[in-house]
Amino acid sequence: MYMHAVGIPPGEHANKSLPRAFFLLLGVQSLSTLADNAFLILAIARVLEQDGAAWLIPLLKISFTLFYVVLAPFVGPLADAFPKGRVMLLANALKVAALLLLLAGFSPVLAIGLAGFGSAIYAPAKYGLITELLPARALVRANGYFESATVCAVILGTVLGGCWSAASCRSGTCHLRNRARPPLRWWPVCWCCCA
Repeated sequence: MYMHAVGIPPGEHANKSLPRAFFLLLGVQSLSTLADNAFLILAIARVLEQDGAAWLIPLLKISFTLFYVVLAPFVGPLADAFPKGRVMLLANALKVAALLLLLAGFSPVLAIGLAGFGSAIYAPAKYGLITELLPARALVRANGYFESATVCAVILGTVLGGCWSAASCRSGTCHLRNRARPPLRWWPVCWCCCA
């Protein structure tokens, strides 16, 4: 009934498969979202490891989210002014830089803020790319896939971040201090950020 009301003949939406490029974008988006959420949990673990003040933990989420609010009027036109793939690559490069800052011992708030900046740039580019890849009649279906994959990636990223940070702690005390290089279990987040 809804499809008929918006002018799409019944059954047409079921007969059209989405292009392969869309599913590639969906996979990249899922990895990026997974990495963002795992990164937040790892940043919290880093604050705890550095014996940071308790008020720093909520500040991490605020510094990540703040960029979405502050940059919202500017990042859409930025994503439209350049090829979407390049904008997404730049955004993920910022997230990788943020992870490297965290692993190098810089402030977790600074690192997560840089990751939030990258995510704020990434968001309008990915949604703009969907509209370039798909016809208008497929957008509702594509957004359903995107939102479902995003929710799953948020949950999985949070779980993996918790597992990775818990694996680096024993008896409530983290043993990551004063290591010349980060433990191997942190590199999957780097890999996800590179997606």
